[in-house]
Amino acid sequence: MKKHLINFPDNGISIESYYDRLSPCNDSIMQFGDRVLVAKTNWKGSVEAAVYGFAEDPKEGLSEIECRLELLKISDETYADAGHAIEWCIKNAH
Repeated sequence: MKKHLINFPDNGISIESYYDRLSPCNDSIMQFGDRVLVAKTNWKGSVEAAVYGFAEDPKEGLSEIECRLELLKISDETYADAGHAIEWCIKNAH
């Protein structure tokens, strides 16, 4: 397994709080059904990808952006851009 340069939070983070960790020009976060896909640029300029699931049910009164997430998968590869990282996320979302 590749050593990751990004420390993706395991749990306890929400979509809303993840925004503070992202660069608006280079990174991406999006909901994809019951998954949340993240592409984040590391300090070397490569993009790493992660897939999260909801640890809380949005139907319990919170909106999707407020629910806690749990880390499900991290790509072993790095990517040239967020688009290719999100492509990996979509293929590995379930």
